[in-house]
Amino acid sequence: MSKQLSRSIDLLGLIVYYFSTIVGVGIFIVPLAAAKIAGPASMISWLLVFLFAYPFAMIFAHISQRYQVSGSIQKFLEDSWSPKFGKSMAIFLIVSAIFGNALLGFAAARYVIEITSANINVYYLGVALLVLPTLFNLMSIGLSSKIQIFSLILLVALIEGIVFSSASSINFENLMPFAPNGLIEPVLAAVVICFYSVVGWENVDAMAEEVKNPGTTYHKAVKIAIIGIFLFYSSLVATMLLVLSHAEISSTKTILIAILNHSLGPKAAIIGGIIAVFLLLLGANAWIFGTSRLIFALSRDNIFPKSLSKINKNQIPVYAVIVQLFIYLLLSIAFAELHINEDMVIEITSLNYLLLYTVIFFTGFKAFTTIRLRGLSALAMIVTSFFLAQSIYGASMISILILLMCFVYTYIFRKRAFQSSKLGPL
Repeated sequence: MSKQLSRSIDLLGLIVYYFSTIVGVGIFIVPLAAAKIAGPASMISWLLVFLFAYPFAMIFAHISQRYQVSGSIQKFLEDSWSPKFGKSMAIFLIVSAIFGNALLGFAAARYVIEITSANINVYYLGVALLVLPTLFNLMSIGLSSKIQIFSLILLVALIEGIVFSSASSINFENLMPFAPNGLIEPVLAAVVICFYSVVGWENVDAMAEEVKNPGTTYHKAVKIAIIGIFLFYSSLVATMLLVLSHAEISSTKTILIAILNHSLGPKAAIIGGIIAVFLLLLGANAWIFGTSRLIFALSRDNIFPKSLSKINKNQIPVYAVIVQLFIYLLLSIAFAELHINEDMVIEITSLNYLLLYTVIFFTGFKAFTTIRLRGLSALAMIVTSFFLAQSIYGASMISILILLMCFVYTYIFRKRAFQSSKLGPL
């Protein structure tokens, strides 16, 4: 009999998880990377990305409303194609989420190193910092959600305070030249990078089995989240471009520290760095939460070891949470020893999600019955397909290889699971 998780996440809790997941993904990483490519013209990239985010968010929210279980996307793809196909794509989603969450740890480590001037490998420190959100995920959902809500509201308020306090340092000359590397090609290249900042809608789908009244809660939460996230991102990106010169942007890897150091001095910059670390770890907490539910769902369907679907007295899939930490450790060792650049990891992660989203949106166009949802799916599919075509060849090959390995695992190594597995409820 399939194990069920308890429904304890309300509307406010879901909004906070949306916000933590999307904002935590790239708020302190991607704006710098995009600005280095397109300069101030990266503002156009951000506008395009958030226009595209609307159909993405609405489609994933609809899937959660329809299936209302952990692994909603997996069930959606299984219904539309086949159980093996759906589970293969679910594994690909887990791999992509783990890469993305590791980046949050590495970004937090960058801030710690910048604050302390410590001579520590960023990858090893990053995985050490991820211990905190991993342990946080072992708490009861009710308590952890309350802490998450309070912490997020406080940190967002502090960051917006930093934005407003930097107003006196705004220099519109920093916007010139507006497109130092050209306009169309750099803006499109920056969109591919910025896309990493609007992934995560599918991660919140993974908690559908724990949301109260998911049929209505997702619809309300996603609309509020889109507006809030757009305003938050816009304020920080605009402040970065107006306060920092192109040379300052090119030479830093920590947005808040650079802004505060420029406008209020080194002591204030340290405070900004601490705030950034906590917000990144809040984002990591939300991603570990969502990824653990995806692992739980595949374990429940006999694709992963059954122990990963065990839940404790607090209704937490404890082993599905803990196993992620070991995976992050292996990734950090690999990245450190192979001297892999973080920008390349961002590129690969973005491409993974572009591939995944393209498949899901094509499936939505095929499976949805309403004109509105089919239209949103068609629009979203065109967008993701276009940006896949703009991607870097080497990174694309790595993403495709990862996808093929997921299919090989499901179709060959877990073939017997489909002969005995009873799928969870739809």
